[in-house]
Amino acid sequence: MLQEAIAVFDIGKTNKKLLIYNQQFQVIDHKEIKLKEKTDEDGSPCEDIDLLVIWMVSSFSEKLQSSKYRIVALNFSCYGASMVHLDQQGNRIGSFYNYLKQTSENFYQTLYQKYGGTDLFSEQTASPILQFLNSGLQLYWMKHHRQNHWEEVAQSLHFPQYLFYKFTGLQATDITSIGCHTALWDFKKDDYHQWVSDEELSFPKIVNNRFIGSIKKEITHQEVNVGIGIHDSTASIQPYQKISDGAPFLLISTGTWAINMNPNFNGDLSLSQLQNDCLLNINTDRNKILSSRYMLGRVHDVYCDCLRTSFDLEESFYRFIRFNQEHYQKAWEEINHGNYIIQNLNAYTEEEAKCNWPEGESIEYLYHQLMLELTLKEIDQVKEIMEEGQTYKKIYISGGFVKNEIFTKTIATVFKEIEVSTLSLDNTSALGAALMVVPSHWEQTIQCDEFKIAPLTNLELDVPVLVDRAGISIS
Repeated sequence: MLQEAIAVFDIGKTNKKLLIYNQQFQVIDHKEIKLKEKTDEDGSPCEDIDLLVIWMVSSFSEKLQSSKYRIVALNFSCYGASMVHLDQQGNRIGSFYNYLKQTSENFYQTLYQKYGGTDLFSEQTASPILQFLNSGLQLYWMKHHRQNHWEEVAQSLHFPQYLFYKFTGLQATDITSIGCHTALWDFKKDDYHQWVSDEELSFPKIVNNRFIGSIKKEITHQEVNVGIGIHDSTASIQPYQKISDGAPFLLISTGTWAINMNPNFNGDLSLSQLQNDCLLNINTDRNKILSSRYMLGRVHDVYCDCLRTSFDLEESFYRFIRFNQEHYQKAWEEINHGNYIIQNLNAYTEEEAKCNWPEGESIEYLYHQLMLELTLKEIDQVKEIMEEGQTYKKIYISGGFVKNEIFTKTIATVFKEIEVSTLSLDNTSALGAALMVVPSHWEQTIQCDEFKIAPLTNLELDVPVLVDRAGISIS
């Protein structure tokens, strides 16, 4: 008899993965691809969602033929802030817009002012003003700028639920996708914001993240339970919640974004936190997750590209640089004296990058200071989610930067009163999605190793008071 398995599509902005889990939550098979982007009608880059779905169905069909396991459940973990629109016949309408698409900030002012101004609107929706990253505003923009498409829209789906729809034919909405800086949800009244009904936006019924649908017969005649999907950041915290067993903790999930999450938050989001890029997410149990964000991976890559082109280095040169205490100490001292390399900590493109490379320094040293400046910026974002009076047992670090010793050692040193560690858990977003569709007869224990990160004790380090080189004080 073939062993039972769960399949999860983990769809990131760059990497698209299909992971197969056994009953011990070990990955026993996988497939991965990077797909070429297309452009929308304005020439802005966007996901080729039709190509993505073709790859997903093809890859899933391939894994269904395995002679080593039998897939009994499928789920989806996807990046947020992305919407798909359907007409009455269930056909996709319009472009699948990139959440980084640039639009006019002034355009949204009419909406904000109608509901009390930007500050009140932000407080009610528990999110900074982020244009298309507030994915609900994509609908508002489309209604007023793409009227020919908008008139055909019958329903709007969040990205994970569009994939659920393509595999089941069912339409649904999940609370984690609504609750990730969409500007759709009023956290004060725990329901859709008034503007949603006033603008006549239409979404399918909200269902529990453990809701199961049946797979389309045209994909397979095998019985496969299909989950409705989950927002990737919220998915990534699920394994840690299971392992922590109720003890308060923080999670730093790193990748293109560093998402810092506090699932034990009981208060309200302040205007000051909003102004420092904090927001509330909604967990699968509908409790609040206080989150802060920094586009660490993107900014890191932008400045590594600047360093590479300035000094004619190989691509991914930084992967071969090892932690050096002498470089680290010097970098810390230079930062304390205000001698920054990075002049714009929020550079998302090479055109926005502003840097000042000191003369006569090695590439190894320059990378140490560059990475330390980025980490200290990220630490300020972590501090934003630490609730006063709360004691945290652990800080977990996950994602790509767990391999970066400059990053991990700095986190452990600055937060030396809290145990900082990583777990031998890869692809936590996918694992979190798998936990939503676990068959009832499976044992739900996650086996993993913990690796504690020791703070640096033999260096003279004073945490510097930083000024964000984008002009915002973060001291």
